[in-house]
Amino acid sequence: MICDVRQTSSYAKDGSDCTSGKMYSGDSIALKVSGLTHHAIRVLCRRGYHDKWSSSLGENVATDGNMCEVLLNNSLSSDGKLFAVLSNPEVLGKDTVTWHLINPAGRTVLNAKYNFQVLETLTQPLPTPPS
Repeated sequence: MICDVRQTSSYAKDGSDCTSGKMYSGDSIALKVSGLTHHAIRVLCRRGYHDKWSSSLGENVATDGNMCEVLLNNSLSSDGKLFAVLSNPEVLGKDTVTWHLINPAGRTVLNAKYNFQVLETLTQPLPTPPS
């Protein structure tokens, strides 16, 4: 999984929260599944696969539906990859966002994970913004 540094908070104008795996309140980070482009999704959907996103801390992982709906609605990222947006962390601590590829029998056959640490939330801010 790769992180799109173009969608980050005011604290991370250089994308540092993305490369260091840290998030703050107000952050909005697009997580893309490497290699999962229009063609790959079309082939997987034809074979009966679907997907889901999850977060170990119950964070808000926004998607446009499963990958087959995304393909039909043409709502892939601007570079043609499957993505989800993680925004406004509410729970302090370490989190893992995971994309799951699920086969027609309902078994997860592939995972892509992005690990990070939430350093500040809207309810528990840092004393001063990070520099």
